Amino acid sequence: MHSIDEVALNKLDPLITSALDILLTKQIIHRDVKPANMLINKDAVVKLCDFSICVDLTEKLDFHTAEGTFEYLSPDPEPCAIHDDMWALGISLLEIVSGRHPFADWKPNEIPFKILNWVPTVPTTISYEAQELILHL
Repeated sequence: MHSIDEVALNKLDPLITSALDILLTKQIIHRDVKPANMLINKDAVVKLCDFSICVDLTEKLDFHTAEGTFEYLSPDPEPCAIHDDMWALGISLLEIVSGRHPFADWKPNEIPFKILNWVPTVPTTISYEAQELILHL
């Protein structure tokens, strides 16, 4: 994956966050936020796609299964919550600015255990504000 510069990141984040906010107002959780589901054009306009595993929170169903792409799943045991999408957005933005997934060096079976003690680090080549944005998610 190629990284993007901070100017593009500053355009990208509000658009994705806005898309997630719109979904939340409709009581929908995306459940598969990741760079591959963000269509970004040359002007850094982004569209969120792949709504195949979205959940409508107004339906009274039992959502006790974690769904989505394993490397972007929140460590929180409560499934189907907005913080799951925000966690995945934070991981995605970190991957987008660094050009590398933060867990790329971990074996898939290690991720659920290592992530509990993981301390995120962001590239120091981006502004303090951009670092804080990513760490806040």
